[in-house]
Amino acid sequence: MAQQDILNKAGDYNLETCEIVSYRLAENNLPRTIDIKLITGSIELTENIFDTCMIGKLQVYDSQDVRTILPITGMDKLNLKFSTPGMNGVNFTEESGKQFHIYKIEHVSQDKGNQRSQGYDIFFTSKEYYFNFMTKVSRAYEGPIEFAIEDILRNKRYLNSTRSLTYEPTKTNAKYVIPNLRPFEAIKFLSNQTVSKKYNNAGYVFYETPAGYFFRSLESMYAMNGTVGRPHKFEYFYQISNAGNSPEDEMHSIIDYHLGKPINTLENMDRGMYANKLTVHDAFNKTIKTHTFDYYKTFGDYFHAETTQGNKTFVKQLTPYVPFDDTKKDISQFADSKTMVVTETSKVHNSYEFTPAKDTLPIITSQRQSLFNNILSLQVHGNSLLGAGDMISFDLPLMRPVGDGEKQQSNPYISGRYLITAIKHTISADTGKYQMALACSKDAVKEGYIAETVAYQSKKETPNAYDIYEDDERMMSNVTVSPVDYT
Repeated sequence: MAQQDILNKAGDYNLETCEIVSYRLAENNLPRTIDIKLITGSIELTENIFDTCMIGKLQVYDSQDVRTILPITGMDKLNLKFSTPGMNGVNFTEESGKQFHIYKIEHVSQDKGNQRSQGYDIFFTSKEYYFNFMTKVSRAYEGPIEFAIEDILRNKRYLNSTRSLTYEPTKTNAKYVIPNLRPFEAIKFLSNQTVSKKYNNAGYVFYETPAGYFFRSLESMYAMNGTVGRPHKFEYFYQISNAGNSPEDEMHSIIDYHLGKPINTLENMDRGMYANKLTVHDAFNKTIKTHTFDYYKTFGDYFHAETTQGNKTFVKQLTPYVPFDDTKKDISQFADSKTMVVTETSKVHNSYEFTPAKDTLPIITSQRQSLFNNILSLQVHGNSLLGAGDMISFDLPLMRPVGDGEKQQSNPYISGRYLITAIKHTISADTGKYQMALACSKDAVKEGYIAETVAYQSKKETPNAYDIYEDDERMMSNVTVSPVDYT
């Protein structure tokens, strides 16, 4: 396939390199390498802000038994380079200083039409995933947590990575002892102790994209420098595709969309998004303290996917403010919805203090659950500039008929800014198309719901309780039972 510098039509792609590098050396003492572009039916690569490494899959049709002749053993590497024409993209080749590693082959099946051909799936991932299963971290870290994260990533005893690291500075200055954990487990532990330097949130995520590794808070994805909402990187529209559209216009159109779960109030209550209660036992001071979290009161303390003119918003909660039934309370005032108990010990280290759980756990609990609302799945044309953790905008019209001369209106709640939580890149040789499946979420609505301070009181049925035995006696008193002769 000829390489392009200009996008001629949406879905075009450049696949420059797709080759397997064997663990075996050739006669020139260089690794044996085989180009598999022509036998590759599809390429998939997934990145996710909640996964530490990218994972991919090749579907191949092999009529030369490359799997055996090379052979592919699980100790091989993959050179892979592809992109949208005119854009940067995925570049995992020896020249770039990074390569994927092949770790699994599955679904080997013989071609019924040609008994000497076979199809199978080749799975690959980043080098750091291998090191994660070969090493353990057992040491103490003190000072800013981002220094510990970089050491675990760079240290040859741990992940031994040379990939770039983009991190958000923290204000966590503590000493933590890592008790013989795998490197990614250690990073996850430290991430949950982290407080942002410029935001009021807590809890970081550590993830990989084609651009490198990232260690940051969710709020840093929504905003910039702690002061203003982060601009969205790309716009998508729900529009009918037609041959007259330019390639640039088609790139902004969606192929398909699915709104998985706009809201689930019961789940949000159960998982502590609206309200939660944390009980902390301090073994050193011999104290027990209780801390409660209120979704509506604290909503404006943080940046969200939606802003008000670029600033923090106080009125765009996922659920409208209204007292529940006859309680005269809104649902964020029921802290027993989710209860948590932790034990902490003060003065463990002379110069350092652990990050108090009250400053992390309640906030993390609410913020993470908020991403399980307004789950949007978009199937779009391949755009290798986008990565997990980027912001996009999506305009969805109201699903109702439009009269002559009437302007199509956008959905005032579902439209707007979304965070890309995951991307699945797919290149298909059969269709000649590069597409992406975007998993998106937003923790706020585009336009705030109207608040109500008084709940409407509907008519209630009169409460009653009935004794089943008394009912049975009344029924039996009206029934004549004739004896049965069994002779």
